[in-house]
Amino acid sequence: MQLPKSFAVFGEFSQIMWETFLSIIVLLFAIFIRKILHRSIDRIAREMKIEPHYIRPVKTMITLFISIVAVTIVLAIFKIEGAVTGMLAGAGFLGIVVGFAAQNVLADVIAGILLYMDAPFKIGDWIEVAGEEGIVVDITLRSTRIKNFDGVFVSIPNRIAEGEVLKNKVRDGKLRINVEIGIDYDSDIGKAIKIAHRKVKEYDYVHNPEVTLTGFGESSINLKIFFWIDNPTMEKVLKAKTEITKGIKEEFNRNGIKIPFPHIELIKHES
Repeated sequence: MQLPKSFAVFGEFSQIMWETFLSIIVLLFAIFIRKILHRSIDRIAREMKIEPHYIRPVKTMITLFISIVAVTIVLAIFKIEGAVTGMLAGAGFLGIVVGFAAQNVLADVIAGILLYMDAPFKIGDWIEVAGEEGIVVDITLRSTRIKNFDGVFVSIPNRIAEGEVLKNKVRDGKLRINVEIGIDYDSDIGKAIKIAHRKVKEYDYVHNPEVTLTGFGESSINLKIFFWIDNPTMEKVLKAKTEITKGIKEEFNRNGIKIPFPHIELIKHES
């Protein structure tokens, strides 16, 4: 006995609705699992005091894995296993093509993983790398982004950040600053060193100052003043250099120590 055509249509419609319902359940469950795993990772990171940007790649990979599994299950529910097999085969071939075409991207990702493991800097650090200097504002698997002191955002590929000499100027929470100043050849060197050292010690945000003689210039005897500041920022560095240079100059003026300007001395030989 043949069923009416309307029953067949209703059966197909019911099957589609059931498959759609199951697919929605799978996707909602995938979202739920992703949130649970992300929250667990965040909790573990807080307990272990891990910087948030270090766990971002892990959360991204978890999201990608769950998404792939969920889509595969949905395709299977709609009975398109052939499409799943084709997608996997195509993904394998595409992976080979992309691997050759995007070697720099893959190198950046590998370097990004190495940076996460080595952790030579974190967000908020003041670094200098590849001729760029500034504050780290973001770290991804692809690049490291800094904001330089002109207010420009610079993106540095991770393969360069990982392969170049990198200076982290705030890793220990302090920074040594150098100020150079020249005095006249007729000046008392010992007196000048004492005055400069005493003046630098007057600034409460400075510690461990040193003053050394660095050599003889064309027009001056050169002194270098070293001192340390805590929790350095570019603003603090500029303030320290400005105030200390100005203070030493004024103190030299009061004590008769001249800071010469470049000049040339001409000697006439009489025949």
